[in-house]
Amino acid sequence: MRQEVVPIGEYIFSREEVAIILLTNGISTTLTLTDDRYVAPTLEWLEKQYSDKLTKFLFDYNLHRWTQESSDCDDISRAAAVQASILFHNSKSRPKSVGLLFGEYHYIKSALNGHAINLAIVADKGVYKLVFYEPQVKYIISPTDQQISSSLWVRF
Repeated sequence: MRQEVVPIGEYIFSREEVAIILLTNGISTTLTLTDDRYVAPTLEWLEKQYSDKLTKFLFDYNLHRWTQESSDCDDISRAAAVQASILFHNSKSRPKSVGLLFGEYHYIKSALNGHAINLAIVADKGVYKLVFYEPQVKYIISPTDQQISSSLWVRF
């Protein structure tokens, strides 16, 4: 496998710092933070290189077409998180013993209809910010305050 570079911010976040960022941004749900330390991908990587690689990954595994229950939002957000993890794990720039701040986010979209997307803390020109990534269309979205407060589950 060809090793590429996943550009990241310089700061290493503790599990507790990640939880505080999520809670102060209105996400007060079950937080599954599986690593002790994390780094943030850059916003530019997420929007450009990663989105292109995710498109190829979804096509390679025939997940690019929405299929109820077998290739719908939760399956695609899980696949997107796995793809980001694989790319980061194989990155020649990866610091040892850290996870990537790109994970799954499940919430109530409307009238008890659940939805799953991805959530990331990204580095953007020296500033760290929380973003919501819709893997089905491969761009950053802005959920409403109500959708954020209706979060069901977060996993990094």
